[in-house]
Amino acid sequence: MVFAVVASGLGYADSVGRSAGLGVAYGVVLWVLLAALVMPIWLGAVGSPANPPFPNFNPQSLVGHVVYGLVLGVVFPYVRDV
Repeated sequence: MVFAVVASGLGYADSVGRSAGLGVAYGVVLWVLLAALVMPIWLGAVGSPANPPFPNFNPQSLVGHVVYGLVLGVVFPYVRDV
C-alpha cells in the first residue's frame, strides 16, 4: 500500500522503468529501516531466541529486499488499475 501511494503520487506508476527504479529504492529503504534497525529491537523486546545483532546489516537480506522491490516496481504499473 505504501509503495502504491508513493508511486502513484509521484507519477511513477505510468512507466515500468521508473516504477522499477522506485521499487528498488523502496526495497533498500525497507531493508535499512525495518530489517536492519526495527527488527532486531523488536525481536529483542519480545525475547526471541533468534534475535539478530543491532544493527543487522545483512547483505543477503539486502539482496532479497532489492529483488522484492524490483518485482513490485515492475508488476505495479500492470496491476494498478485491475
